[in-house]
Formats: sequence, structure tokens, C-alpha cells
Amino acid sequence: MSSGVAYSLLVPIDYSHKSIMALATAARFVNKYDGIVHVLHIIDDKPFIDKEKVESERHRLFEFAQNQQKELNITIIPNVVTGNIFTSIGQTARKLGTQMIIMGIHKLHGIQFIIGSFALRVSLSSTVPVLLVNRNKPVEKFERIVLPFDTNLQMDWMIRRSIELAKDYNGIIYLFSILGSMSFFRKRKALMKIKNTIDLIRSEGLRCENDFFHWGKASLTDSIMRFSEFVNTDIIALPMDYGKNQTAFLNSQTVMNLIENSSIPLYVLNQRKY
Repeated sequence: MSSGVAYSLLVPIDYSHKSIMALATAARFVNKYDGIVHVLHIIDDKPFIDKEKVESERHRLFEFAQNQQKELNITIIPNVVTGNIFTSIGQTARKLGTQMIIMGIHKLHGIQFIIGSFALRVSLSSTVPVLLVNRNKPVEKFERIVLPFDTNLQMDWMIRRSIELAKDYNGIIYLFSILGSMSFFRKRKALMKIKNTIDLIRSEGLRCENDFFHWGKASLTDSIMRFSEFVNTDIIALPMDYGKNQTAFLNSQTVMNLIENSSIPLYVLNQRKY
């Protein structure tokens, strides 16, 4: 995205430290792009909607937004909705036309606490890319991006998104290519797909390097995290296939393992939604 183009982000808020760090991350990007942040608090609508609680939470979120707006020097719009965490976040992002959801994840449970399968279900149901932040400081930039490259998945949208993120920082994209057992002709086709992707990224004026996942030495999840730490990446870009692709290595379980174990921010794009 070119600098100066107004855009908006959505940050779910449960008033935890991690969600406030997600808001601080959002502030970095709306300042860069002259955009706005929508903060969202969800009230469970089961077994019934408590109108007094809704009004109380609206007042609380309004005060929170006002205070954070002054502290971060950005425009913040508060939104309180009733529903459930799995669908309301994605639905609200789509309704507001936001370009990205930024969520803090942590190891507490409950309707207002997002962890593991919760974050995965939000990502799967969203038509908007999701940035998952599991650290105690804001994400400052998208200069170094690790893109696990599954040749069994349609990767076009994820590649394009990674290029867009990296271009504003004159960044570098590290492909971490995954090749399983396959015939000679399928392997040759997969290697050509990797080469074409590297050429595409470099044609956009970005640097691109590639490494391969070696089966048997460690799990795919551990290998992605170790490689990401080795290159000191800012984020890991994770393509997801909403369907049941039996040949995909980057399946829901792999993504959930990364959500639960990675301290590196994860940029998740459900490609079936595009």
C-alpha cells in the first residue's frame, strides 16, 4: 500500500495488555498511512443480551478510546457489538471495510480471550487478513517477512500481500519452501513454481531468498520458527486454505501450532476468501 492512502484497521479489545499492544501496533501503521483504527469489544449474546451491560461497556470503551487516542495521537472509533468472538470480529471488519485485523493473543480462556483454536477460527471465518501479535511490544515494521511456501497450495494472494507489506520498507521476503514426497515431474513443476515466485518478488524491486524444509530433522512448526528466528524476521506470513486440501502441509493444525507457540507475529490470510 502506498504511503498517504487512507485506510483503517480493526483491533478487538478485551483491555488486556496483549490487546493494548495490538492497538499500539495498529497505531504504527495508521500513522504511516494516515488512517484510522476501529476498536471492537464483543459482548456474548448467550443466553440473552443484557442491555445494561451493553450500555456500560459502550461507556467504558468510549473512555478507553478517548484516552488511547490522546496517548497514541491517532483517530480511534469505538465499536461494541453483541455476538460471539468467532464470527463477530470478521463480520465487523467486513462491515467497516477495514484492511486488516490486528489481534493480541495470550494464554487465558473465555469469550474475551483469544488463544489457539479461537484465533484460528477467527482467521478462518474472516475475509480480512489477520495479524496475530503474541508479544509485549508493538510490531514496528514489515521489513523482514518469512513466507512458508507450500507448493500444494494456491499462493498467489499470499505472495501479493507479502510483496505489498514489504515494499513500503524496501524489505526482504524469505521463502521457506516445503516439498514432500513426489514424482520427478511434480517436483520439477514445484521447483519451477518456487523459481517463478522468487523472480516475481525480485521484479518488484525486493530482495528474496529461499531455503527448504528438510523432513525428518524437526517438525514443520519448529522448523518454521527456528528459520524465522535465524533470519530475525518481523512477521511470518501464513497462507491458509479453508477447504480440506489433503495434500497441503500448511494445514489448520500446523497454523494452530504456530499460533500457540510462536512469539513472532503471524500474518494470516485465508486464501479461499479471495
